[in-house]
Amino acid sequence: MADYSKPNKRSYATDVECVKHFREFFGDRYVYEIDCLQIEKYKTERLLKVKPSTVNRELNVLKCMFHRAIEWDMILDSPAKKVKKFQVDDKRVRFLTVEEINRLLSVCSGSLFGIVGLAINTGMRRGEILKLKWEDVDFENGIIYIEASSSKNKCHREIPMNSFVIKTLEELKKNARSPYVFCKPGGCFLGSIRKSYATALEKANIKDFRFHDLRHTFCSQLVNSGVDIYTVMELAGHKSIKMTMRYAHLTPNQKKVAIEILGSKMDTFWTPSGQGADLPAGNFMNLS
Repeated sequence: MADYSKPNKRSYATDVECVKHFREFFGDRYVYEIDCLQIEKYKTERLLKVKPSTVNRELNVLKCMFHRAIEWDMILDSPAKKVKKFQVDDKRVRFLTVEEINRLLSVCSGSLFGIVGLAINTGMRRGEILKLKWEDVDFENGIIYIEASSSKNKCHREIPMNSFVIKTLEELKKNARSPYVFCKPGGCFLGSIRKSYATALEKANIKDFRFHDLRHTFCSQLVNSGVDIYTVMELAGHKSIKMTMRYAHLTPNQKKVAIEILGSKMDTFWTPSGQGADLPAGNFMNLS
């Protein structure tokens, strides 16, 4: 944890939680004493308490730990290598309606209002928002700069701010003790909003909704508003169009609209005058 996870991984806090579960199950066994069967039993036991996707994330951490153990000459092979993860549906796209967005924001207060508001209006990830510093906010040009070190994809991003985001950030009281936009009263890094966010969801009567789903809400609302997929891809910071195509099904009428646009263009040079009207020269259909 100290030599690899903390200095190299953004998921250090998550790793800490995973290791707690590993220690509870595997106890005082040495690394070389853990075998494939024991890991399978760990999977089975954890599945009684958490979702398959959570077990998979914990297995990823365990596999990474054994891989490090091989690199550090502690073991010759990884017992986790042959352990298969659960098959889960990774295409889950849960997003809020406009009415649900208003309901959620109405029960958020303090920093949580700004954090949730930014997530919905910029598509920023939770970690990106919590690490956001005032020096990264350009009010003059209306842009938020996300440094590569804070981004999941390790790519620098520039996110335009709409009027809601600008007003929300301008009304925040800057803490003289902290460089962070959102921080604790003493100026320390905020860290976690899990409890306050869960409370807000309960008050708003919104169920089965993760914080990451606010990012889905951002993308979905853009697509529903007619923004093209490639622009959504850039704004969301997706590495490939495949990620963004998850939202394409939200605009079933766009193909029809596109055909109607083409039809209106055709009408400018050919308008049938009635039954038996002449087709334009060079027509490409054989209507006989």
